[in-house]
Amino acid sequence: MDNLLHRLDLTMRLLKSKGQEPLAQYIAGQQETLQRIREGAPYLLCTYYFPPELLQLYDVEALYIERIVGLVVSTGLLEGLSSFLSPTTCSYQRAFAYLMEQGMLPMPRYLFSVDFPCGDAAGMMERLHERWRIPIHHIRKQFLKHDLMAAADLLESRFPRKRSEGEVSRLYNQAKDYKRRIDALRLRHPGIADSGEMLKLFTVENDFGSKKALAVLQTLYHSLTRKAVDWQERNEFRILWMGLIPLYDNNLLSKIEAKLPVRFVWEEMWMFDHPDCPPTAQLAGDMRVLFYSQMAERLCASVFYDAKVRRDRLVAIAARLKVDLVIDMLQRRCSFLPPAVSLFHTALEKEGIAFHTVTADVVRKHDNDKPLLDECLTVIKDSLKSRRGRGDAEFG
Repeated sequence: MDNLLHRLDLTMRLLKSKGQEPLAQYIAGQQETLQRIREGAPYLLCTYYFPPELLQLYDVEALYIERIVGLVVSTGLLEGLSSFLSPTTCSYQRAFAYLMEQGMLPMPRYLFSVDFPCGDAAGMMERLHERWRIPIHHIRKQFLKHDLMAAADLLESRFPRKRSEGEVSRLYNQAKDYKRRIDALRLRHPGIADSGEMLKLFTVENDFGSKKALAVLQTLYHSLTRKAVDWQERNEFRILWMGLIPLYDNNLLSKIEAKLPVRFVWEEMWMFDHPDCPPTAQLAGDMRVLFYSQMAERLCASVFYDAKVRRDRLVAIAARLKVDLVIDMLQRRCSFLPPAVSLFHTALEKEGIAFHTVTADVVRKHDNDKPLLDECLTVIKDSLKSRRGRGDAEFG
């Protein structure tokens, strides 16, 4: 873990020197978590949709599978994939299992496994439980309220309190307010935010209810507000990006923008939105039950809970921003993204918005892979030609 901490420190310093303060703050927060784990603090391993507001109540660290893999790969420290998981398993899960096998991470105290949207993540948690006998708690889509309350009872019995429900609610709702302000500003000024940066920041969702999530979003909002003063909208071909970007080439979108007269204006992964936690004033005494009873409702509002809700939200944003093209980057061997492709294709086609898919392994580059940059450039050039062929205005 020492190498990871060192490289994260270098990354944070580099980002600060480039004026990328929101991302530098975000990396610093992850570095602090990993430093405490290195020093012996117990931690919980969670799949993506385990509620962060529940974790923020207790004095225990937490790692989310996708985020820690992203940090390791982006710093160039992933040297292999686990062989004890099937080769057909998503490389995110095989990468995390490899980190455990190599001793790069200590054993988590508990596993918290939500069974949606990624079946491979839930499957890997089972394998970790079986191999290393790590206690596991399941959150099943069919029994959300029951399983979340059981998780709350487990945490309450094992770890000391760090914050009250009221304080977590206040921090959660303040972060949500800044997320809404950021989104409103981006909708008023298409392209004002750098999509590549947003795709590096979206896992701040896993920190809602904490001071560090609020600080990152405040900094991002104030940065964009200053930028908006002199922002001038340009006549550029607009693209909405679905899915992730390669963790080993996370400047892909800026490379595309440097080669073609295009601008990425939104990202599917930044569409996260949940209902607020109950207002602090409602959380006195016995009313604290609201915090827990509404937790399932907040989880059900997550963008990947219902594919049709996700489709409708994405199409509405694309139409509002007058997007010309949607590129859907499908993770190779993903268990849940490919089946939804036709759903999005049909809906966007009705809106007159071009839709194309590209495929890659965002965790581990393979020698025989077609360069993703070249594939994206070809897709965009074809779409530009199609627009011009129909007599649309030139972009540039």
